[in-house]
Amino acid sequence: MPDHTLTRAQAIALCGSADITEHIAEVVDDRAAARCFHVVHAVEHAETYIYVLGGTSTHALAVERLRKTVQALYPTADVTSLEVCQVVPGASAGLAGAWHYVVETDVKPQAENDFNDWYQNEHLPGLASVPGTVLAVRLKNPQGSPRYHACYLLHTREAFGSEPWLAVRATDWASQVRPNFMNTKRTMFTVAG
Repeated sequence: MPDHTLTRAQAIALCGSADITEHIAEVVDDRAAARCFHVVHAVEHAETYIYVLGGTSTHALAVERLRKTVQALYPTADVTSLEVCQVVPGASAGLAGAWHYVVETDVKPQAENDFNDWYQNEHLPGLASVPGTVLAVRLKNPQGSPRYHACYLLHTREAFGSEPWLAVRATDWASQVRPNFMNTKRTMFTVAG
């Protein structure tokens, strides 16, 4: 939601007004709730992302209800259904994630296979292995842009930009793949409590 910072309670209320909380209850128990309903705020500007884990037969209907509710209240906001491509537990798995870094991008069609191989085999596992990374996840937007989202849940912000983090970003393969990124947006978020 551009230009808005919603609290976790406001996000839950928004989902409740779209009758999506019943859907959330279908897929989570209390311990899993933080993984299945994730609210983050951009650090450098007003923007809120709300992630809701799907996977049941009612998910598409819940997303459509949420889309209509959100657009009625926040006309500049977008509701997108993303597919999970890859999940890699981080070196700091089990610790609380206070920071959420996202890279959203499209990729040139002729480079898409190499891009996906790089993320699958080198980049996501490499950044997950950095101390301070709790979880690394790749998501895909099957119908829109940006098509790919790489999300990193971090225990501390210092993990981002640390020497091990920068070493993963500086490989020869990364230098070959990165020029094929298009419409790229990189954002650091804090996790709403």
